[in-house]
Amino acid sequence: MKNNLIIIFIISILLKSTYIIAQEVDKDNPFALERQAEAIILEYSYSQVREIVNQKKQEATTAVDFFLIAELMKRIGNYQATEYYEKAIQADPSEPAYELFYARYLRNFRGPQRPLFPAAEKHYFRGLLKIKQNKITQTQKYWDRNTEGQIDRELVTLYQEDGFPLIKRDWRTVDNEVLGKPLTFLTSVNQYVANTTDLDRVDDTRDFTSEALFAQSTARLNRNLTTNELRAIIRVKNQFESFNRLRFRYDAFPVIDLFYKYRNIDNAVIPNFFEPNIFQKTKLHEFGIAVEKPFNVNNYFDFFIRGIYKRIDREGNIEFFPNNKDDINQFEVTAAASKNIGPDKIIFQVNYAYQDINPDYDIPEIISRDRQIFAASLTYQLYRFIPSVYEQRFTTRGIDFFGGIALDKERYGTVDVHKKNFYLGTAFKGLPGLPKIGKEQSCEIRVQPTIFTAQVDGDSSQTNAQYRTNVLFIYRLLDEEKHLFEIPKGSGLYLAFAHLVFPFRHDVAIDGPDYFANFRMGAGLDIKFFLNSNKRTSFLASAGYDFQRFYNLNKEMSLFKFSIGMGF
Repeated sequence: MKNNLIIIFIISILLKSTYIIAQEVDKDNPFALERQAEAIILEYSYSQVREIVNQKKQEATTAVDFFLIAELMKRIGNYQATEYYEKAIQADPSEPAYELFYARYLRNFRGPQRPLFPAAEKHYFRGLLKIKQNKITQTQKYWDRNTEGQIDRELVTLYQEDGFPLIKRDWRTVDNEVLGKPLTFLTSVNQYVANTTDLDRVDDTRDFTSEALFAQSTARLNRNLTTNELRAIIRVKNQFESFNRLRFRYDAFPVIDLFYKYRNIDNAVIPNFFEPNIFQKTKLHEFGIAVEKPFNVNNYFDFFIRGIYKRIDREGNIEFFPNNKDDINQFEVTAAASKNIGPDKIIFQVNYAYQDINPDYDIPEIISRDRQIFAASLTYQLYRFIPSVYEQRFTTRGIDFFGGIALDKERYGTVDVHKKNFYLGTAFKGLPGLPKIGKEQSCEIRVQPTIFTAQVDGDSSQTNAQYRTNVLFIYRLLDEEKHLFEIPKGSGLYLAFAHLVFPFRHDVAIDGPDYFANFRMGAGLDIKFFLNSNKRTSFLASAGYDFQRFYNLNKEMSLFKFSIGMGF
């Protein structure tokens, strides 16, 4: 017994010595310091962490001190984190991992709906440059290889919406190796859909109701539609869309997009409401230019602004003139702002679009045509009870609470048509997957009630409104946050994620006729994959099937979609 106690004592001494040596070896390791910051957040309240940060700020003198403060500030939502990341970099300018963590912070935790892209890109490439220089000077540390792999992988994520890099510019040359930054990108997104509404719309129940009400109004048939006529208005719109874009990026300059979109929709509109069961195909050619930029103001608010001009040629949308065209000049502005509220984040976004519509006909009483759309949304991202948010590499997953409005006014001569959407919702993004299935899985649930309304000036018979319950369940068969933090060596395609998607919705009328009450449920698969670190190109493929039943009219629909995009 005595000998056993001696053996246990010796082993405990050896283990403690090993732990102390390991701590000493890792005292400058940024990855170990990141784990230390995570441990502090788990052990203390946010108010206590603020006190710890204030204390450490008084004592900080080394890069290690500054970096740990920055990581703690990130976790409590203090925008001064940028100052302390930069202090760490200045104190130890040869350490590439500080650049990695700073870039990740700017890409993943800052910015409204978009990362603070130029700054994130700058620090990722500075990290790569330092790794190359350390190889030459043989001053590499054992974690440098891990740093390089993660920078390569996260650059793929940074550029994932941009598409394929067509042109690169030489940024630096190290030991005859050129580091090139992408300058020009090509994006191509193609979709084929059989749906009850257009690709960029979700209000099929309101559209069908408004069509039926207008057809039976005094301006057209002046009678109620029959059940068969109502049932026939419910239709599948087979449609194809191809969106192609050239994107130009250069350091902190605004991003410039040149784009073209083609869309073809069968059974899109009713060309003559005296015959409400005959439908017309529409075609659309859209050319445009967009300019956007994310930025920070006084390290207090993050902003994003995007301006767009589109020239649209639309054929088949004019009643009584199915072969005529609309020429449309469209102007759009999107602006968003975000701010941390402690560890949480709040995002406010507004969108405004104006269409100057010029129909290809000469009917004086209805020749004035335009459309205005205004939308606003507010999102509160709750992180404070979910410490794992700050361990995520590619996207933050907390609990989102959101709401918004969309106001659409379209003018037909002296008559204005008003459509309004009001919605609230919540999304639980970081739920665990099923036990005993796999460690690389998780799920998400989104619930969004929405109210749709429609009103025509001077004709109360056209007023209608619907309430929709919308539920979306996502099961991540392969979760991007749980595998492949580094790109494997060699060329080829690599799978980033695979998600099963299960949508459900139910529409009922709350004003006007309840002809088109329905429910819809479906299943789909979303897959993202990417090329190696030389091309840094992401692809997103999606396929799905929906079953929709309009139970008051006893009509069922089978719907499907398929899309593939190089960039998003």
